Amino acid sequence: MPAIKAPATVLVTGASGFIAASCCQELLRRGFNVRGTVRSKEKGEYLAKLFENEPSKFEFAIVEDMQLPNAYDEAVRGVDAVEHVASPVTGSAWAGEPEEALRPAINGTLGVLESLKKHAPGVKRVVVTSSMAAIGKELTPSSWNQAAVDEVNKSGKAAALGMKYSASKVLAERAAWEFVEKNRGEIGFDLVTICPPLVGGPNIQEGGISHSCGMYLSALDPKNRKKGTELTARWGSYCDVRDMAAMHADALMKPEAGGERLIATAGPFNWQMVYEALGVPFEEPAEKAGPMASADNSRTSVVLEKPLSEIFRPFAETLKDTVQSARERGWDVKYN
Repeated sequence: MPAIKAPATVLVTGASGFIAASCCQELLRRGFNVRGTVRSKEKGEYLAKLFENEPSKFEFAIVEDMQLPNAYDEAVRGVDAVEHVASPVTGSAWAGEPEEALRPAINGTLGVLESLKKHAPGVKRVVVTSSMAAIGKELTPSSWNQAAVDEVNKSGKAAALGMKYSASKVLAERAAWEFVEKNRGEIGFDLVTICPPLVGGPNIQEGGISHSCGMYLSALDPKNRKKGTELTARWGSYCDVRDMAAMHADALMKPEAGGERLIATAGPFNWQMVYEALGVPFEEPAEKAGPMASADNSRTSVVLEKPLSEIFRPFAETLKDTVQSARERGWDVKYN
């Protein structure tokens, strides 16, 4: 038996966000009913309109501030599973004291779990969206980016924004695992975490383009064109938002996924790969790119019972659809 099966009701937090909106759509197309949390009625109405022709029911619950105690108490009632995708930290918080970024990330995650413990005895599984930023340099599911936490503890406000972001992801994910372990005898759900890299693909959420898609697009601008070692060095890893949404749904449905930490990267990339996939002109580097470290995503294939080629689509498809989505939203994306 699956951990859950349609037409169960799934709560998706932060439903108006880039990844979460696609998660909602994927669940609806699989026959699940979806309750999405949003910060305002207007955001909820946008999603209700977007999903009105999907085969299952979408409804929204307003959670104005996920950091407040008991913020999710009403939203969790009657649901069978949760995809916790929301992230409360935005804007200037990253430039301030570490607590301004770390505490909201931790409290937002624990707040959902506390509400489930009190008010949702029927919940069977929780999937939490973490990040590759929480993964250690070994790039395996068992590794943690403790270096980021140590650096933030040492440097405080002066720590690099990327370090603060990574530390927030480490601490929020660890808090989730610790909560489940501590409350094992009092809760009926297990936990799966998914660690995505730089996510691209179609934007269906309200508003503009996601921050991650904007990073891809920025490098296409002739003013920002990469050269030399910037072009050939490993920049990070990639994944498509549609594949992320499918992974979240699979993680809810596969009994074997309980207790797993899944790496959601299709592979590493450099900017030369991006330019070649899109036909962007670039200066040929003096030296060819060497091998790039790749995260160990083999466990993801085993748990989801699919070959990696069925979990992740080609990078070129993601890039082309990212550009197309941006153009549909008014971006003047030119790179030739």
